[in-house]
Amino acid sequence: MYAWGQNTTDHTPLPQIAPLEARLNLRYIQDRYTLGMLIRSVAQQNRYSLHEGNVVGYDMGASKAFTTVALNATYHVSSGIDLSLGVDNLFNKAYAEHLNKAGASVFGYAPDTQFDSIGRNYWARMSFKF
Repeated sequence: MYAWGQNTTDHTPLPQIAPLEARLNLRYIQDRYTLGMLIRSVAQQNRYSLHEGNVVGYDMGASKAFTTVALNATYHVSSGIDLSLGVDNLFNKAYAEHLNKAGASVFGYAPDTQFDSIGRNYWARMSFKF
């Protein structure tokens, strides 16, 4: 995924443009089991419009590149019932998204601080289809 924006009036980058992002999703499917791995890699963003943006957030500067890995497994219990388990950010990587509500004090976030995304996160889900 890639987006690029330019203010044609003053020839500066548009604010709140996400950096280049790539995702690789690998999946192994057996009769009742599914195993998956998602690798997400985000490039640094050096094109920003300092202190410009919208109600959701504004650009505070460049952002760093990062890569995260997620694993998941699903067991098909019976027709229409699945049990899934997973772990996101497997290596507990500290990172901040370029677009992460920075500067959105209207929502209770600090107006001058970019915050890190969630660390390692375990989850479980049971789904029913009928």
